[in-house]
Amino acid sequence: MILYTSGTTGRPKGAMLAHCNIIHSAMMYETCMQLTSADRSIAAVPLGHVTGVVVNVMSMARCAGALIILSEFKAAEYLKVAARERVTYTVMVPAMYNLCLLQAEFDAYDLSSWRIGGYGGAPMPVATIEKLATKIPGLKLINAYGSTETTSPSTLMPGELTAAYIDSVGLPCPGARIVVMDAEGRELPRGEIGEIWIGGAQVIKGYWNNPKATAESFTGGFWHSGDLGSIDADNFVRVFDRQKDMINRGGLKIYSAEVESVLAGHPGVVESAIVAKPCPCSASACMRSW
Repeated sequence: MILYTSGTTGRPKGAMLAHCNIIHSAMMYETCMQLTSADRSIAAVPLGHVTGVVVNVMSMARCAGALIILSEFKAAEYLKVAARERVTYTVMVPAMYNLCLLQAEFDAYDLSSWRIGGYGGAPMPVATIEKLATKIPGLKLINAYGSTETTSPSTLMPGELTAAYIDSVGLPCPGARIVVMDAEGRELPRGEIGEIWIGGAQVIKGYWNNPKATAESFTGGFWHSGDLGSIDADNFVRVFDRQKDMINRGGLKIYSAEVESVLAGHPGVVESAIVAKPCPCSASACMRSW
């Protein structure tokens, strides 16, 4: 399968997903999320993207569960279908969970069957995790961190540990190797921040007919994610921001995702985006202002 992806910038590149990549990733979801033929899921994300293909179609095919496909995502309709179909398992982006929580009739829907709520694609605000825990106590929230180049999952957070490690994207999936590298391509010690490189059976071999992009993004079977993060002594992975999105403010590193998560905790804020702008004064003046 060839899925076109451009990350956050640049021209789309054809990621070559081999049969073994796709089967391996589907097995990760089936095993780590303990999916069975009793599970029922809704596909509310595009089926032409890696999440739709692997997380929705292939994972449910692996466990012989039921898949309900929506033509588009509308929060009110999604909740109505989830309640009617007794859905047990979903994977969505954080914004979709937020839109569901904003529905005035949210509490009127019986969502007690919903046991697994996977998420990825963007940082999940702490406030959203806390609201979902209150509204649906039986729901296990599982962070799935990955990309098209890793055929979806690289890490998964065990649902019972989400609250304890709320700032982490989880543990490396079985078979995945995750390292943090400096600008010169040297592995950094645990706890230090650098670029996350990902290796393993889920990582693609490269981009279709694009040897230059392949050489720039892959080294020795590892894919350069472009994400800044760290790995702690217990193997929990943290992702702070895209490498190109980090804001340098008078020599201090500011991760926009962290600020946005704090803003999301305010009852008057639905979503936010932090954008850097050049300081009109000199660097020394900026430092004095702090």
